[in-house]
Amino acid sequence: MTMTISGIHHVTAISGRPQENIAFYSQLLGLRIVKVTVNFDDPTSYHIYYGDASARPGTLITFFFWPGARLARRGAGEANRVTFAIPPGSIGYWQSRLTAAGTAIAMVPAENGTAAALQCTDTEGLPLALTESSDLEPDEPNRRGKVPQEHAIRRIWGIDLHVKDFSASRRHLTDALGSAPVAAREGGALLRLGTAGWAGTIGLTASAPGEQMGRLGAGAIHHVAWRTATAEEQDLWRERLEVGGLHVTPPMERVYFRSIYYREPGGVLFEIATDGPGFTVDESVERLGKQLMLPPWMEDQREAIAASLPPLQFA
Repeated sequence: MTMTISGIHHVTAISGRPQENIAFYSQLLGLRIVKVTVNFDDPTSYHIYYGDASARPGTLITFFFWPGARLARRGAGEANRVTFAIPPGSIGYWQSRLTAAGTAIAMVPAENGTAAALQCTDTEGLPLALTESSDLEPDEPNRRGKVPQEHAIRRIWGIDLHVKDFSASRRHLTDALGSAPVAAREGGALLRLGTAGWAGTIGLTASAPGEQMGRLGAGAIHHVAWRTATAEEQDLWRERLEVGGLHVTPPMERVYFRSIYYREPGGVLFEIATDGPGFTVDESVERLGKQLMLPPWMEDQREAIAASLPPLQFA
């Protein structure tokens, strides 16, 4: 059986100010809230998914809502920037939109195999960027959101990784996962992992000698999830990773996909998630993100779980 990582499945981060997070990602960035659920490992906290109209893998950024969480500390062994793909000719629109909203921006010119990017942070300091890309799958015909379709964020284009062992991380990404080099960068490398239309660009940089490890908190990326098609392929990935000396969790049922987790050699938490069964397994495309959804094994606790969650407005 062929094993393929087709790109980034999702990126999960942490927010300590949930209502601000909802306003930033759904109102300002125009992403659709496609699932309101809980952290399956801690059902007293929300887990919110943003994505395109039908919640396709590759379009998803998700957040654990930990109200009042302290801000993250930047350091080694972490993913530290999410870059979104936007259609060609859209940078000017986003410069105007973000500036009008009072969001500080910086334009980074194209160089060394990278496209020009518009950089900013969310309201809790999570580094973000937007870059124009022609390597995009056809857009959803029923896209919804606050941003005109011709300028809307289309998917996650890439992720930056700041690692404590650059050589080991690069070997893992290339030899184990199958990424290909794009260009050399000062203090790092640019890699590409996945198939056309969905491939993720990885900006890999080395930490400085003695640099402290990053500390999780609000504005930090918790993990990066890579896509594989089926549970059978995922099982093969688990075998390969364990043969390579990595500790990999048993498969975990996430209702919308199945997951395995491990830390790559440079310290970043990786997940390999299946494409299916998808986010419409428990609600229609039209109803995505409209109500609290719980996994079947928590339904008998719905009243208590709902009461433990902070009051939020999702519309």
